[in-house]
Amino acid sequence: MQEPQIRNVAAGVAGIASLTMGDRTSLLLVRSGLTDWDCQGRVQGCADLPLCEEGRKAAQADCSKLASTKVALVLCGPDDACKATAAIVSQRLGNSKIQSIEGLAEPSLGLWEGQREEELEARFGSVYRAWKDDPASIVPPDAEPFEEAQQRILKALTSGIGSKGSQGIAVILRPIALALVRSKLRNEAITGVWDLVETSPCVEWLSVQSADLRYRTTVIGTR
Repeated sequence: MQEPQIRNVAAGVAGIASLTMGDRTSLLLVRSGLTDWDCQGRVQGCADLPLCEEGRKAAQADCSKLASTKVALVLCGPDDACKATAAIVSQRLGNSKIQSIEGLAEPSLGLWEGQREEELEARFGSVYRAWKDDPASIVPPDAEPFEEAQQRILKALTSGIGSKGSQGIAVILRPIALALVRSKLRNEAITGVWDLVETSPCVEWLSVQSADLRYRTTVIGTR
């Protein structure tokens, strides 16, 4: 297996100017349900896997709290797990239109995909631990750098939202992609992505003020 690439990347990230042309964008952020690899502790990246039974049940439980929510559109990543979760969300929201966007895909983790995390730590030791401490500083072989993935995802999200942000948009993403969105909206460094993956709610409203990037979050459900 190839050795990971070590990058010298500044920790800071700049804030985005706006997600819509209006004053406010209302986003319903939803983490896609679990796959078999998630449950097995394997690094998934952009590998396209369906929801496992546990993931489907958890997604249905999380989305059961959305019955009275209204959105104009449901955006999701292109993988099976995101699409299946989007279908659950759409059903709870009165069959809102679903749009799958390639640019919202989870970052590729290259040759590390499919490997158990303990296997990677055993093989790469300090390099793997450095990746967990600062994922912007290490790029697994054939993987997409996180800062490039973040720019790609935000560009796709901006395009997908268009002028509908004030009406409410649901966004269903895999965990790393969702954490990259959250870190950018909060103007936080990519260093904290793993904390966001582990601690952020699975379902959350985010209201973004385009003028000054103020945001507020209301937790709808966590697991």
